Parts: sequence; structure tokens; C-alpha cells
Amino acid sequence: MVNESDILRNGRELETIDTPGNYDAIKALSSSKSFKTWLESRINIFRKRNNLEVVNMLEQVKSAYLKFHPELMSRANLESWKSKSTFDFIKTPEYYKVTTWEKPDQDHEAKPINHIIYKSDLNNLIQAFNKLNVGKLIKTKELAREYCIFAGITHNCDNDNLFEGQNKIFSFKKFFLDRSKHLQLNIMLRLFNELNYIKYRGGFSQVINNFDIQTLFP
Repeated sequence: MVNESDILRNGRELETIDTPGNYDAIKALSSSKSFKTWLESRINIFRKRNNLEVVNMLEQVKSAYLKFHPELMSRANLESWKSKSTFDFIKTPEYYKVTTWEKPDQDHEAKPINHIIYKSDLNNLIQAFNKLNVGKLIKTKELAREYCIFAGITHNCDNDNLFEGQNKIFSFKKFFLDRSKHLQLNIMLRLFNELNYIKYRGGFSQVINNFDIQTLFP
């Protein structure tokens, strides 16, 4: 049976609560973006230390939490237009509803734009990551190519073939010119970044925590 002293002894990941009501005393809780991401980070730590008993306990806590919280919302502060912007998302059983704030130009206020990112689209991008992930930075144009292959996307909004010539060379330029498709890919990468599965910085991504479609939709 796992008790508090076992958890404290194995990696010192939890600290005692000094005063009643001091719920931030658990290490790293205050810096985590959500309770779910905190749980997942603790699970990964104890799994690496081969403490399967604690891993099993935390997995059960995570399952219970997700059962009673079918919709999860998070907000990430992002730098945009030299001021603060926001990136919100709500999880449902079949899709993520993502809200971004966009400005038509420097002189106008940012307005909320809603995007629905379906489970199938996220799964296609995960498969692209699985194919390309070899422990190195992955170029966005490479992800775009594999994503299009898994999603069956062959043409952009202007009906230009994304795979040119007999060798089927992927044209990232044509993909980039399709605002709808390029924006959706960008939002999915930002979502994975916010969920702490990847680090996404401009034209590159790196997987930092293994994940699959069951991780996103347990």
C-alpha cells in the first residue's frame, strides 16, 4: 500500500504541507499549467524511477479526475504584437475548441477567433510526429508534409497540387499560402506545446513527453 512517506522518500517530489490550506506546498504544483499536466509530469518522473506502485496510484487519480472533468480549460500567456495575447482551449470527448485573439493590424484591438480541432486531425499530426521523431528538432515543413500524407490532403485552397512532379516533392510554399490549412497546423502545434507534449518554436518542434491519441482523449 502506498502512503505519504513512500511518496516523499521516492524522489522527494512531494513536500509536507506546513500550514492548513497551503495547497501550493506540493512541489511544482504552482508552476504547472493545469492539474492534469502536473499529474502527467509526476507520472513521468516516477515511471523513469521505475516506481510502478506510485505510477499506478497517480494514473488512477488522473482517470478519476478526467472522469469528473470532461471539459478542461487552460490559458497560456503569449507574446504577440509586443503585448499580451491569450490562447484558450476547451477539451470535449471528440474535439478541442481553441480560441485565439487576433488583430487585423497594429491599430486595432484583438478579437477572439474560435477554431474546432477534431480528434482525427490531431491523430494525423501525432502519426506525423511518430514517424519523424528520432530525438531531434523536427522542421515544421517536414511535419506539414507527413501530416498531409496521413490526412489525405493533396491540394491547397487554390487546387494547386501540394506534391509536385513524378517524385511527389512536397511544396511547403503552396501549403503555407493556404491560410486555413497552415493556420490549423499552427494551432495544433501550439496546443501540443501548451499541453506540454512538445516544444514548438517557430519553424521547429521537439517531442518532450511521449503521447498518443489515447493520451489526449482517454
